[in-house]
Amino acid sequence: MTRATTSVLAAALALAACSRNHARDAPRPHSIEPAVAYGTVATPIVIRGDGFCVRGVQLASGGSTVDTHQRAWLGGLELGDVTWIDVQTLRAVVPAGLAPRTYDLTVENALGDRGTAPGAYRVVVGSPAVLHASIEAPPVANLGQLSSVSVMVANDGGATALGVACELSATGAGALALSSAPPPADVPAGSARTFTWTFQAAALGDVALTLQGAGVDGGTGAEIALPAAGATVSVVRPAALDVRILSAPTLVNVGQAIDVTVRLENTGDSTAAGASLALALPNAVPKTAAVAVGTLAGGARQDVTLSFTAAALGVASLSASAMATDATDGTALAASTSSPIQVQQPAALSATLSLPTPLAIGDFTATLTVVNTGDATARVVAPPDAPLTLEAGTAAVAFVSGPAGAPVDLQGGQQAAFTWTYHVSSVGTVQMSATVSGTDATSGAALSASPTSNVALVPEVVQLASDPFADGTPFSYVTEYQGQLWLGPRVDGAAAVSMGLDGSGAQTVPFAFPKDVVSSGVKSANTWAPAPPFPSIGNIGCATNTSACGPDNENGRGFFSSVTFGGTEWLVAVGAKPGGNLHYAYVTPDGGSPLPFRYLDLSQQLSGETRTASSIAGVADRLYLGFPGKGGQSPFLLVVTSLPSGSGLDPIDGTYATSLEIGSMPYLGASGTPKNGSGVILVDALAGFSNRLYVANNGGFARSTKAQPLPYTSSPSDWTTCTPAAIVKTGITTMKLSDLVPADKAVPQMAIVGGRLLAIRNVYLSGTSGAVGGQLWSCTPTALDAADAWPQCATSDWTLVVPDDGADGRGAATVLVASARYLYLGFDRVGGIRMFRTANPNPSSLADFTGQGGCIAGSTGCQGMGGDGFGDTANARFLDARVVTDRQGSTAVYVSVGDPVATPPVPVRVYRIPE
Repeated sequence: MTRATTSVLAAALALAACSRNHARDAPRPHSIEPAVAYGTVATPIVIRGDGFCVRGVQLASGGSTVDTHQRAWLGGLELGDVTWIDVQTLRAVVPAGLAPRTYDLTVENALGDRGTAPGAYRVVVGSPAVLHASIEAPPVANLGQLSSVSVMVANDGGATALGVACELSATGAGALALSSAPPPADVPAGSARTFTWTFQAAALGDVALTLQGAGVDGGTGAEIALPAAGATVSVVRPAALDVRILSAPTLVNVGQAIDVTVRLENTGDSTAAGASLALALPNAVPKTAAVAVGTLAGGARQDVTLSFTAAALGVASLSASAMATDATDGTALAASTSSPIQVQQPAALSATLSLPTPLAIGDFTATLTVVNTGDATARVVAPPDAPLTLEAGTAAVAFVSGPAGAPVDLQGGQQAAFTWTYHVSSVGTVQMSATVSGTDATSGAALSASPTSNVALVPEVVQLASDPFADGTPFSYVTEYQGQLWLGPRVDGAAAVSMGLDGSGAQTVPFAFPKDVVSSGVKSANTWAPAPPFPSIGNIGCATNTSACGPDNENGRGFFSSVTFGGTEWLVAVGAKPGGNLHYAYVTPDGGSPLPFRYLDLSQQLSGETRTASSIAGVADRLYLGFPGKGGQSPFLLVVTSLPSGSGLDPIDGTYATSLEIGSMPYLGASGTPKNGSGVILVDALAGFSNRLYVANNGGFARSTKAQPLPYTSSPSDWTTCTPAAIVKTGITTMKLSDLVPADKAVPQMAIVGGRLLAIRNVYLSGTSGAVGGQLWSCTPTALDAADAWPQCATSDWTLVVPDDGADGRGAATVLVASARYLYLGFDRVGGIRMFRTANPNPSSLADFTGQGGCIAGSTGCQGMGGDGFGDTANARFLDARVVTDRQGSTAVYVSVGDPVATPPVPVRVYRIPE
């Protein structure tokens, strides 16, 4: 139902009522609201009473209507805008301008009836109170924050507004919890009053504040409504700082740049004002750094990157701290975080390139040892693939292979080794350099080291052993057997020493000799009960029939060497019996420890004159053994054509061991014509040259005329003398019956070089005794043997190459050996032996030889190879020499030296002369 419809219905009802009660239809006003008002303003009023009747009106056009027109007067002033509401209520407006006094109210209804209410309206002096309000509220409040809302109520009217009461209502998604509210207050005319509420922000979201209120006009008592006002408050989360280290290393090197990125974020809704960020790293430069960030809105973030340089070792805490103020409530904000950073020493490569020294001719290994001396890991540490750089050096060096060793990562303090193989082919010095590189795993910096090696000497002479028996043994033969270098026998005759050709792996090998119990020939004479085996070949002074003597009571050192016989290597050992009746030689093709020997019973080929052995040679699968002797049958030269397969052989003369009866040879033997008149006659040296056997001693030289000569007494044509026609001075002799050394021999050794036979010969410098000098003779055959057209030495083919002048203190010539490259010539000498060599296959003088550092032998100040005495003047005598070519084709000369006749004796030393 519309408002207009409602008014029409009310009017119709009033008309009906007024028609039934016409006598009582005169208006009866009784009050005005408000009853008191100011004349200065137009005042809307409500007139209350009864009898405000309406009337029906018949329209000329037909139909009817209701007349609701009413009239009202205050005193004589008719009011305008009188509006009928119902029979009891009218609305009207009192115009401004009424004078202050009390007025009667007269009402006239639609029927023309009037009624009056005396003194119903009073006009007072002044103007009404006029109120308006404004709200001052924070636009934002933090959740949980106490906030105040102020309402200023101003009275712009002329009357005091009494008891003004204000009420705030809050609606919306958020919530404000009232903590305190203001009491009502009077607001005088022309002034204002502030009303304050305290709220706590209780829930997130927007809150709409609506102001309602009223007061009483102090002049009229009329209620004064406060105009509505409103405001909005957003309840938000407080500002909150979060600091995170987005990127920072945990491990750096001293001096390394450290870039740190930190994120500062406002995780609340409220704005963070005046934000700043500070970083601290105690072991860096700078130690602290700060940056002003400024304002951070809610949810905003800012990344900051600052740089440091690591300065001190250790673990330090990288701290990041932030400060700001909550722009909403002024709360001070702070946040911090930290992260450890370890500062370490950078990786650093230290490298050492080591060459073994002294170097021997042949392959050697260069070792590059790399150490990471820092703390950081060095990655992919490796040398270049290329060969090492050859620095200063005089030796000829060739690259073989390398580097061996894969690239490695080295942690602090770790090391790795890389190796190269090179081949040195000449004496001199070797020095190399290398470069190794890597990367610092922490900083990525490139690493390198470039070491230069030590200067390695490729000496002319290398000492392999000093006193290898560790008991002072003053003499030792040297021989190659089964790929090893053998030294022996020990001074007690009971062992040898075996070592690698480079001197490595030396070990003592005890002997084990069998006992001959076979009746053919003789039997072993030693009755020591525990035998066999016998542990020794005997030594000077041993007690007969004890373990200290040999199986046949040998009691002195004889001979120790190796030969190839029938394609097999054999080690040969012979003892000595200074009293005569030496019967046995001992041989073995075996290995093991103890080393088992087999015996050769030579009693039917030797005689009571035989004391020891002095020479050996293997020629055309025949083994020749030379034995000194003292008597009319001496010396003895045996040819052996078979060696024992079991524990021993007991020969019948002429079957496989035959005496060649050189005791009857001219010059060489005691019964020759002319005879050798020495008290003790040796077979000094044997040599196979040009398919013939050559024999030499103090009496001269002889050779066979056949490849397989028969005994001299039965077949003298099988032999001929070949003593140099130009021989000068007397060959030396000895009365020693055992323990011979090269200097005891007139012809210690013969050698073959370039189709020539050379021999060293020791002579008395004057007469038949006294000082001794060494000669070198060379035979260049000029005629062919008629039997088989082989060139052979005749007496006229010899040339004296080095005379016995005793220059520079040279004594006996005691070494003459030849390799495929060099001829070696050695002299005993007080103040140190001298070894010379020449590559000339046909030397004509000592000057064709060289000594230390290639100096000309015999020239002023020229010492022997490796220096006099091989660097030790106590080495006055050569004891033995042997040329050995190893399985890789490298050749070297091995010599044993010392001085067994010195007081005290000098223990044996063993040297290697590489080629």
